[in-house]
Amino acid sequence: MDIINKKRAFKICKIPDDGQIFGLTIAKYDYNYYFTVLGRVPIEVALDLWDNEFDLRGSIRVNGNCLCPKPSGWQIKWYTPDNKLVLDMENYNEFVKYSESKSPLMREIAEAGLKNYVFSDNPQSIASGFIEQYHIDDTVSLRVFMDYMRKHNRQ
Repeated sequence: MDIINKKRAFKICKIPDDGQIFGLTIAKYDYNYYFTVLGRVPIEVALDLWDNEFDLRGSIRVNGNCLCPKPSGWQIKWYTPDNKLVLDMENYNEFVKYSESKSPLMREIAEAGLKNYVFSDNPQSIASGFIEQYHIDDTVSLRVFMDYMRKHNRQ
């Protein structure tokens, strides 16, 4: 793994100085050796990237998970076309339970949740899946990540 300064890495990977590209925010902090990527990467792109020909699964990690599993389950966030997060029915049941709480604060939070989220145990039928965070260990892996974003026309 290479320890490289952010400015040089961004130049190599064709990332603007502010780290904003393709709707993503790319950052590298002085106290970290790795880059973080925040924003929505469509699940189709994430799966293609995970299965990349360079076998960089260990250095391009979904949500920073050091086990480097294939993007699935809790790692995927589902959003409806009107940009509402989809939660499972277990969450719905919890919101309903707390909406009947004696605590005004708990009721308020639960009612807001019932209003602001969509609930389904089959989110792919109503929403699009995204990965919202990556940890990337080195400049070569960051370059591969950015090439995949370009390949999938994320501009």
